[in-house]
Amino acid sequence: MMAASIGACLALALLARAAAADTNGSSLAVTVEMSPHAWIWTAASDPLHDARFCIDPPPFGKQCTMHAGDAVRSCAHIGGCVGVVCPDPTPYERGQPRRRIAGPICQARGHKQDERNHLMCRPAGCARLAVDRGGSGPVAAVALPPADALPPFLRTALAPLRANGTVGLAADAHAAAAAAPRPRDPRVPRPPSRGARRGPYRSAPAPGATRGLPPRNRRPNRRGSAYPR
Repeated sequence: MMAASIGACLALALLARAAAADTNGSSLAVTVEMSPHAWIWTAASDPLHDARFCIDPPPFGKQCTMHAGDAVRSCAHIGGCVGVVCPDPTPYERGQPRRRIAGPICQARGHKQDERNHLMCRPAGCARLAVDRGGSGPVAAVALPPADALPPFLRTALAPLRANGTVGLAADAHAAAAAAPRPRDPRVPRPPSRGARRGPYRSAPAPGATRGLPPRNRRPNRRGSAYPR
């Protein structure tokens, strides 16, 4: 009887400790390294596209691609995400409106296996952010690397997260971005409106205006008259 009561007390103590951990929330520890190698992505073991946390529609297959400023917040909400790899930002600094890319990007990964000398890491290298979760429940604290340890584009992109230290706004931010109209790329011509003519516009002549005139494609005869003899 005494042993049963002691076992019940231990079980209650463990439940109370777990509830306290959930109340206090979990924490994220983020570390960064620059590398000429990416982290490989496979559909079977890595996070897939989720419109709530990734750029929608996905610009690169089924991978979860997010803007660099949303990378840590999105990874915190995506199941199985253990880190993100951010390619060289040069091709994305001015954005790619057709892909809904507005700046430097990162991609979620579920494991950290090198993909050696990937083209996405050229020329400046890839920034690989490992996101380690401690505890359970909602994320209550985020420990980012020192600002001087980050490449310039991540230093700027993660500044808001460093200031407020919360990851709870990722879903709302992506929902607002998905609802926003897609910007038009000025290099792409607008499609013709439905029913519009593709050639130069010619107004139709008034009824009877061409009566008695020679056909347009007839050449004048030798005497200078446009009428056939």
